[in-house]
Amino acid sequence: MRYKLRINKYLKEVRAQGRKNVNNSYSLTKQLVDLYCANDWNNINLIACGSSYNGALCVKHHLQEILKIRCNVFSPVTFYEYEMNLSKNDFCIFISFSGSSTNIIRSVKKAEEIGIKTIGLVGNLDCDMKKYCSFIMDYGLNGEDDPYTTKGLTLQNLFLILFGLESAKRLELLGNNDYKNRKCMIMDSLELHDKIMRKSKIFTDKHLKELLTITETIFCGNGPAYGMACEAALKFSELLKVPSSAYESEEALHGPLYRLNQNTIVFLIDTGDDTQDRSEEIYKTLRKINDRVFLITNKVYDDRNVFSFSEKIEEFLLPISCLVFFQKMVYELTLKRNSFEKNYLMKNFDKMIVTKTKAPSKTG
Repeated sequence: MRYKLRINKYLKEVRAQGRKNVNNSYSLTKQLVDLYCANDWNNINLIACGSSYNGALCVKHHLQEILKIRCNVFSPVTFYEYEMNLSKNDFCIFISFSGSSTNIIRSVKKAEEIGIKTIGLVGNLDCDMKKYCSFIMDYGLNGEDDPYTTKGLTLQNLFLILFGLESAKRLELLGNNDYKNRKCMIMDSLELHDKIMRKSKIFTDKHLKELLTITETIFCGNGPAYGMACEAALKFSELLKVPSSAYESEEALHGPLYRLNQNTIVFLIDTGDDTQDRSEEIYKTLRKINDRVFLITNKVYDDRNVFSFSEKIEEFLLPISCLVFFQKMVYELTLKRNSFEKNYLMKNFDKMIVTKTKAPSKTG
C-alpha cells in the first residue's frame, strides 16, 4: 500500500481529546452558544455532506429533544437547489471536516444571498470556508491528517451534543443537576468508546472468514443509530470497495432485505430504546435464513453473532461510544483484504470531477 492508513492512530486519540473537550465545553462551544441564544429561531439546519452529514443525522434528535426546536439535516444539493422554505430566522450550521468541500461552500454562498447568517463548523480553521462564512469555528479536533475522518466525526458529534447541552443550560431548559448528570454520562461514553474499540478487534477476528468474503453489506438502525448505519455503509463502500447501504430497521423490511443471500452481511444496531424488542425480533428472524446477520446491543446474549456491551448508555450517546465498532472493523478489514487502493479506472476520478477547493486544509 503506497498510502498508510492512520485510522487506528486517530481512534486511539478520541478518548483523551474528547475528555478535554467535555471539560472545556463552555469555552469550546461559547461562540456557537452565544449566536444561538441571541435569537428565537424557527429551526436549526445542519448542512453537511459525506461523514459530516452522517454525523448530523446522529445528533439531530438529541438537539431537538434538549433544545425543544426542530432540527433539519440537509445535504448541500438539497439545500441550495431544492429547499424552498429557508428563512433568515433559521439557525444554519454548515459542517465540513476539511472546510474545502465545494458543495458546502456553494451552500454557504446561497445562504448569504438570502440574508441568512452562515456559521461554518470545521475540523481546521485553516480552510477556504472561512472566506465565505459569517462566522467560522472548529469543533475541537486538534488534528487528523487523514481524509477518512474517524476521530473527526466522533468529535463533531461530541461538539454538537455539548452545544445542545450548554445552550439548554443557558436558556434554562435544563437544570443544573441534569446538566451535570449528562456531562458525567458523556464522560462514561468516552470510556466505553475505548472498551468497544478493543472488543471490535476481537469480534472482527472471530468472524474473519465471513467478513473477508463479503460481497454486500446492509446496515440498519433507528434514531441516532441510523446515522451510524449511514456512516458504516459509507466507510465499507469507501475503503472495502463493497456495495453497502443503510436503512431504518422497518424500512429495510419493505424491500431491501429481499435481496438477501448467503454472501450478504447484515448489521442491526440496537439503540436500547423502545425499538429494542423489534430489533431483536428482526435479528432472530433474519438469522433463520442467513448466518451472516449480526446484532450490536447492550443486551447480553449467548450468541456468537451478537456484539454485546453490558453498560447502560443513553441512545443519544451511541454515536460517541459505539461508532468506533465499525471504524475499527473497517480499518482491520481494509488491511487484511488489501482493498485500499482504487481500481485502475478510478485512479484519476478526483482529478476529473472537482469536490474540493484547490487548497484544502491540512485536516483532510
